[in-house]
Amino acid sequence: MNIKRVCDSRLRLLAVNARYPGSVHDVAIWNLSNVNVFMKRCFEQGDHESWLLGDCGYPLSPWLMTPIPDAPQHTPESRYTEKHCRVRNAIERCFGVLKQKWRCLLKHRVLHYNHRIAGLIIYSSAVLHNLCIEHNYIEELNDVEIDENDDEQDDANVGKYEIYKPA
Repeated sequence: MNIKRVCDSRLRLLAVNARYPGSVHDVAIWNLSNVNVFMKRCFEQGDHESWLLGDCGYPLSPWLMTPIPDAPQHTPESRYTEKHCRVRNAIERCFGVLKQKWRCLLKHRVLHYNHRIAGLIIYSSAVLHNLCIEHNYIEELNDVEIDENDDEQDDANVGKYEIYKPA
């Protein structure tokens, strides 16, 4: 499955999309995303001070900032990219917290359910994750190990809830 997630600086999940199989490209999911539509509408209505942070796989837009690959060292572009990556670390930490609490989400584990049921498990873990944060149940948010080699798909970094509509 190609799972898209959006989180804030407190690691709260603001959007989760587990509707698409792994064969669907990130940009295709982004283009159909309620988050993209919402951010575009906000920008068109004059909000030019809200942005999402995404990885290099996403297209640059006025509301979606992406890193500058191969920026020469000690340039404004490299400083921007360094700060961008530092802030985007929140989504990686969020992935780590989710996998730490709900081990079935680890990459070497497989959800032995059909696509729809696996999606519901992923959505449920997101809801429980947010409840844990809201009620201060997750104590080790700063101690989560990040697996840089994990093949989880990244997502942008702030947005609006997407609502799951079963087929």
